[in-house]
Amino acid sequence: MISVSDLSYLGLCQIAFLFNKKAKIVTQAMMQGAKRHSELHQQAEFFTQDEIIEKTIKGERFVAREVSVADYEAGIRGRIDEMEFMGHNESKKNAVIIRDDKFSRSNFLGMNDMHRIQLTSYAFMTPRDPKFRDMVEVAGASIRFRKFNSPEHTEFKVSGRQLSLWAGDMPMLTALAGNILENREMPKPRSFAMMDSEWLPISKQTCASCKYNKVCSVGRKMLAK
Repeated sequence: MISVSDLSYLGLCQIAFLFNKKAKIVTQAMMQGAKRHSELHQQAEFFTQDEIIEKTIKGERFVAREVSVADYEAGIRGRIDEMEFMGHNESKKNAVIIRDDKFSRSNFLGMNDMHRIQLTSYAFMTPRDPKFRDMVEVAGASIRFRKFNSPEHTEFKVSGRQLSLWAGDMPMLTALAGNILENREMPKPRSFAMMDSEWLPISKQTCASCKYNKVCSVGRKMLAK
């Protein structure tokens, strides 16, 4: 099973995706972010998986954090930071909003393709997860950008309709990720643009911002040009 966080690296670079899966470099910011996620989880009301399923069936309105989802057919898994269940919609399914929290010390300029792949993966998986199958419908999703040591946040939203359009690329992305990891396909210096549904050559700026540029021979060659 490929995690959503790993898969999202295809929005940066296919080579970075492979390095991230193999090397798993953990930065100080990542550790601080994990600590803040844990604090938010502890502050929230806790529900067991059985309680979440029961409330979903009943069409109750509630918010749950750190909800694990998986699509075993596609081979991807992840843990959603926050799911807001809005109650039964016209289709008699519990409408849900998916939220992902990101922490940083710098200002946020908006969503990038890593974020878009992550949200789309969650939206794609949730209705296909065995515990939610035929019971939920993703009404939208968002990234909440937070600064460390600050209660303020900026939220960037994506509609359920847009997510369903992007979800059409998920089988291709998951298949490619599996092929790269199983050495059936060589990763290329390309990033996937969700907005345009196409692969783009990576730029020097992308290489310079990648935490793997010091060990990636393709990245070093690009930066030298």
